Amino acid sequence: AQAYGQPQQQPQWGQQQQQQPQWGQPQQQQQSQYGQPNVNAQAIEPPSVQGIPLYNGWESPESKRFVVDGYKDVWAAVLFIATLFTMFVWGIVNYSSDLQDFNSQINGTNVSKLIPSDETTNSVSGGALVGVIFLITAIGTICAIASLFLLCKFSRQAIYVANVGVAVLNIIAAIIAFATGFIVAGILLIICGGLQLLWLYLVRARIPFSAELLRISSGLVLKYKTIILTNFLLIGFLLAYVIFWAAAVYPYLNRGIEAETPAASDAVLTTLLVLFFFWTSQVVFNVMHVTASGLAATWYFVGSGAMPHNPTLASLRRAVTTSFGSICFGSLLVALIKTVRYIVESQRNHDHPFVACIVDCILGCLERLVEYFNTYAFVHVAIYGCGYVEAASRTWKLAKECFFAAYFNDALVGTTILFVSLGISAFIGVITAVAADNGAIGGLVFCLAFGIHTLVFNALESFVVTIFVCFAQHPQALQASSPELYAMLVQADSGRQQV
Repeated sequence: AQAYGQPQQQPQWGQQQQQQPQWGQPQQQQQSQYGQPNVNAQAIEPPSVQGIPLYNGWESPESKRFVVDGYKDVWAAVLFIATLFTMFVWGIVNYSSDLQDFNSQINGTNVSKLIPSDETTNSVSGGALVGVIFLITAIGTICAIASLFLLCKFSRQAIYVANVGVAVLNIIAAIIAFATGFIVAGILLIICGGLQLLWLYLVRARIPFSAELLRISSGLVLKYKTIILTNFLLIGFLLAYVIFWAAAVYPYLNRGIEAETPAASDAVLTTLLVLFFFWTSQVVFNVMHVTASGLAATWYFVGSGAMPHNPTLASLRRAVTTSFGSICFGSLLVALIKTVRYIVESQRNHDHPFVACIVDCILGCLERLVEYFNTYAFVHVAIYGCGYVEAASRTWKLAKECFFAAYFNDALVGTTILFVSLGISAFIGVITAVAADNGAIGGLVFCLAFGIHTLVFNALESFVVTIFVCFAQHPQALQASSPELYAMLVQADSGRQQV
C-alpha cells in the first residue's frame, strides 16, 4: 500500500498557514475552502510516511510521499483468488463434460443436414469476422481519443451541450409519445425535460469548475495513454473469465430451463456462480479505477515535470498487490447486494411479485449508493494506500464536508461523458448500418463502439474524481506542483463563491 504523506518540518496538506489566505485569495477577503462549510473545517490527515519507496530510483523532493508499507485486507484478496481459481477449474471440468455430451448426441447424425447451404446463407469466415471486429475496435478507439481532444478544448461547451441535449431528447420523446397516444408518458417526459433545464440553471455557477476538471483530466488521459491500454488488457481478462464462467454455469441453467422447477442444488450453485461473476467484474473495473486514480494522484502531487518513470505501470502494480485486498473487500459488498437482487428478481414471477418489486427497488438504490461511495473510497485507497475500512472512514468525513459539491460535479461531468459516448457510438452505428444496409450490424457496431468509449472514458472519470478529492483536501499541493492549474481552478471556483 502506498502513502502520500509529506516531508518533516512542512505543514500538512489541507492546513492553512496563518500568513496565507485560503484558495489564493487576497489577504483582505478570505474565502472558504472549496467544498467545506467554513474555514475551520478540519482537513483529512494523511497517514504517517513509513515504508519502502514505491518508485525505485526516483529522486524527487516529493518522493517521500509514495511508499509501500504492507498488504491491506489480505483476507479478501486470498478469498477472491481462491474463488477465481475455483471458477477456472469449474469451467474446465464442465466444458469437458459438456463437450462429451455434445459429441454423443451428434454421433451417427448427418451433420451436413444441420448446416445450411451457401444458397440460403451468406456466411462469413471466422478470420474475416475477427478482422472486422479489430477494424471497428480501432475506429472506435480513434473516435474516443478524438472525443478527448474535443473535451479538452471545449469542456465548458460540452457540458452545456450535453445537459441541454438531454432535455431536448426528453422533449422530442414527449412529442413522439403525444403523437402515438401515450399522453401520460408524454407529460412525464415534458416534466423530466423541464427539470433538467431547471437543474442546469441552478447549478450554472458550478459549471466552470467542473469544466476545468474535465479539461485537465482529458489532457492527462491524452498524455498518459498507457492507462487506456491497461483498461483494454483488464477487460480482455474479464472476457476470458466470462468464457470459463459460461462453461461452468451452462449445465445448471440448461437443466433449470428444461425443468419447470429447477432442483434446489442447481439453484444454489447457479446463485454461487452469479456471485462469483459479480465479484470478479467489480474487481476488474475497480482495479481500473484505482490504477487511474493512483496515476492522477501522482501527477497532482508532483506535477508533469517531475513524474517518475512508468507511473501507470507502478500504479497498476500497486493496485494488484498491496491494495488488491482493499479492492476485493469493497467489491464484495457490491457483489453481495447484486446477488441478493438477482435472487429477488428471480422470484418476481412467483409468490408476492409486488413485494419483490419493492424490495428490488430498495436494493437497487442501495446498490447505486454503495457503488458511488466506493468510487470515492477507492480514490482514498489509491491516494493513501490504506485499507478499505480506513478509506471508507475518510470518504465519510469528506462526504460530510462536501457531498453536494462532489455530487453536482459528478452529475455534470457524468452526463457529459455519457452523452458524448452515446452520440458518437450512435453515429458510428448509423453510418455502418447505412453502408452495410443492415440494421443488425449497425446495432452490433454501436454496442462495440459504446463499450470502447466506456473503457476510454472510465479513466477520464477516475481522473476527474481523483483531482476533485485531492483539490478538496490538499489544495496547496497543486499550488506547489502546478501553480497555473491551481490558479485556473481557483478562478473557476470563484464564480460559485459569489453566487
